[in-house]
Amino acid sequence: LPRPHARRAAGWGSAMSWAGWAKGRKVVSIVQLSGRIVASTGGSSLGGAGPLNLEAELTAAFAQPRVAAVALRVNSPGGSPVQASRLYNAVRDLRAKTGVPCYAFAEDVCASGGYYVAAAADKIFVDESSLVGSIGVIAGSFSAQKLVQGWGLERRKHVAGPRKQEIGDPSLPEDPEAVERFKELLGSVHGAFIDAVRATRREAIAKVGAGEERVFSGEVFSGRQAVELGLADDVGYLPTILARELGDKDLEYKVFRARKTFPQWASGAPHIWANALVEAAEATAVRAGVSSSVLDGPIRAEFRAGESPAVMSAATVMAAVRELRA
Repeated sequence: LPRPHARRAAGWGSAMSWAGWAKGRKVVSIVQLSGRIVASTGGSSLGGAGPLNLEAELTAAFAQPRVAAVALRVNSPGGSPVQASRLYNAVRDLRAKTGVPCYAFAEDVCASGGYYVAAAADKIFVDESSLVGSIGVIAGSFSAQKLVQGWGLERRKHVAGPRKQEIGDPSLPEDPEAVERFKELLGSVHGAFIDAVRATRREAIAKVGAGEERVFSGEVFSGRQAVELGLADDVGYLPTILARELGDKDLEYKVFRARKTFPQWASGAPHIWANALVEAAEATAVRAGVSSSVLDGPIRAEFRAGESPAVMSAATVMAAVRELRA
């Protein structure tokens, strides 16, 4: 029988999953990476799904019985370079250990740290209108110096180490030398990002004759431009691309996303079954060739918040499942 985590990720062993098991169909594990990549209490998160709790889902996705491929569905503008690097390395390590191919699919946004993670895949596929790239690093602050002076406030600061907190204090004027040192720091982080992309995309970028200066400038490209620049491999939709890459149209899909920590789970315990319905609907959407975004908006917000209206939305989600299957 399937492993417990496999059944859980598929939405409590949906009929579609058990039917696929009986037929021995190839399995495609779909891992959803959505939202900003940040570190949070109890683990890093990527819009609630990040390295510490998403790594377990990635491991389960690659370890599924009969798994033919893992699909990363990326919809992220980026965030923490450290957490993005962790996910990037986790995907590459799992690819190497299991030999399972991994394909990344850019949705609305696959930029900055989001692209960092996608670059770990064997191939990257996009929609023509996806926003892709933004291979750069940014940090900012604001100045409140005039405001502080106008209110008659005085900033008092005591440090050990002459360069401690030399940048980013809004009450003080910028020190040109400190700014240059900070730019060097950003350049070092940017260099690590570039090295990660080069490790997996160098040949693709060189093949199309794209200049690295533009590719690594931090510019954002459309999906079509990303293909032309070698940052993505093709334009296409997940079911069509996977059928082509795997040579099989009759695929079974299992959806994975980061699990909540225990306090988060406990607060929404009465609605666990509702979340399972959403996951089942997403898997059905993939098989039907329809974007799972049809379940976004008010319905998903209610289910993920774990509030009582979620229970009232169950019929709506089931209707969506029936419509997609039709």
